[in-house]
Amino acid sequence: MANPKPTVEDITPLQDLWCSAYVGEARYNAQEAGRIVGISVDYAKELPHKTHIKERIAQLQADTAKRLQVAENRVMRELLAVGFSDISEIIEVTPEGGLSVKAFEDLPRSVTSAIKKVKLRRANRGDGDFDEMLEIEMHAKQPALDRLFDYLGLDGKGAGSDAASAPTFTGLTLIGPEKDAAE
Repeated sequence: MANPKPTVEDITPLQDLWCSAYVGEARYNAQEAGRIVGISVDYAKELPHKTHIKERIAQLQADTAKRLQVAENRVMRELLAVGFSDISEIIEVTPEGGLSVKAFEDLPRSVTSAIKKVKLRRANRGDGDFDEMLEIEMHAKQPALDRLFDYLGLDGKGAGSDAASAPTFTGLTLIGPEKDAAE
């Protein structure tokens, strides 16, 4: 009776190391993966043609795709947080007309992601007291918006976009409230 064909479960530890090297550091170069794990060139060249090895490679590729999707989603969330950030989510106008900072522990991650730097400055007033000034610097919005614009294909170059009908991003124009005609 013929031996059954090997399955993914039959992969030896050395073959599994080769598969990991093949989809990873060796970048789909069988000989390089063989060199990395210390097997002969001839044996390394045979491995990608074996059914159970192909199945293991497919599993590793699927795992990598999942990790990359998670990474892509995290990058997208960060870009969205920066691109659509609003300083009014961090500060508020006090009844006296001053500014105060909202409690950082109450701010959602989507808001704190847009903060680049927080600095507390103390100035000695000379009478033993100090004036404190909190500086908050936000990440620049334009680079994040540009990346989102490109990623979403709004430049006419993205997947499935029609270059002839795609809008062109030329910048932002902000128009303040109109003054009352009686003034």
